Formats: sequence, C-alpha cells, structure tokens
Amino acid sequence: MKPRLLFIVLLGITLVLVTYGSLSPTGMRFLPWYRPDLTHVLVYALIAFLMVCSCHTMRGGFWVALMMALTFGLAVETAQYFIPMREARLDDMLFNLLGVVIGGLIALVLSGRSRRVRMTCFPRITGLIRHGAKQRN
Repeated sequence: MKPRLLFIVLLGITLVLVTYGSLSPTGMRFLPWYRPDLTHVLVYALIAFLMVCSCHTMRGGFWVALMMALTFGLAVETAQYFIPMREARLDDMLFNLLGVVIGGLIALVLSGRSRRVRMTCFPRITGLIRHGAKQRN
C-alpha cells in the first residue's frame, strides 16, 4: 500500500471515530482515561497530521489541510449544539485549534521542510528507515 493511501485510510477511520464519539449522547466518557481537554488536543493533532500528510502533493497543501482540520472541528462543535445531551463550547474549539497547530508542527518537523511550507511527509521518514536498515547490515 502506498504511504499516501495509508494516510488517507487512517484519516478516514479517524474522522469516522471522532464524529461518532463527538456526536453520540454519551461521547467518550465511558473510557477510564478520558479527559476532555487533553482528548481534544491529541485527537485534533492526529487529524491535522494525517490531513497534512494526505494533502502533501497539493499546492498549498499544508494550509489547506490545516483549514480542513479546523473546519471539521467547527462542524462537529456546531452539530453538538443541536444534539440533546451535548453542548457546543468555545473552549473545546480552542483546544481543537491547539491540537491542529501541534499536529501541523509535528508534520513540519517530520517532513524536514520547516523552512518552506511545502509538505512531503515521506522522504525524510523513508530515508531514516533506509539509513537505519543500512547500519544494521
């Protein structure tokens, strides 16, 4: 499976799970480790990272990916407003924003192109894996 396709599949699974968890009446409160603020940051960092890696070939893909991640967060929070037993909160949206920024920065660092915002997530990661394999031989 090509790396880009893998990122797209993982992104799709993540978006489905986040949508279900965000819009179900109980949310993710059944998990023993659930902390709403930390969960928002971690989940949206993952979403932003996967979106950036999925959109790396598009012109301006980095910024498009971050805007899509923020739009997804805004859409979920807006939908929560209309669902009984759920509430849309501004602080949740701010934690979503923080997660998107963190995920975007992680993608920049792993891509090795933090000076230019043209994303290619794969060469540096692949190079590290190949370099490590050569040293073991």
